[in-house]
Amino acid sequence: MKVILIADVKKLGKKNDVVTVSDGYYKNFLAKHKLAVAYTEQSQKVLQNDLAEIKAIFKQNEAEAIKLKNQIEALELHYTLKAHHGQAFGSISTKQIITTLKNEHKIEVNKFNFNEDFIPLKLGAYQVQLKLFETVTATLKVIVTEADN
Repeated sequence: MKVILIADVKKLGKKNDVVTVSDGYYKNFLAKHKLAVAYTEQSQKVLQNDLAEIKAIFKQNEAEAIKLKNQIEALELHYTLKAHHGQAFGSISTKQIITTLKNEHKIEVNKFNFNEDFIPLKLGAYQVQLKLFETVTATLKVIVTEADN
């Protein structure tokens, strides 16, 4: 029997997948727990409409992320740190970068947009990667200089 999954089912498939299962498995488990519906012409049309809507939302979110990427890549953030003989006291963290982007440039990002391997910044120029969407990654230029004493 062909069914359309309404939710992810372990070892069977993901939401909106069309799979073939035994009648008993469908009646006793999938339908009972509202995990799938029988595959009919009507359910197929509903599935196609849902997939088209999901695709449209995905495209819209991707377009917004690309617009945000262009804004971020046009920026160059400058920070200063106290230092002695080129050795910085402290570092620039994601929290400071997020605050600067929000307050000075009206750009909203969060700590989860930064790569997992982000290292707090010392003196120098850096290219910081921000993952804005599944398919969109922006590169932010950050320059950290020594403060004048």
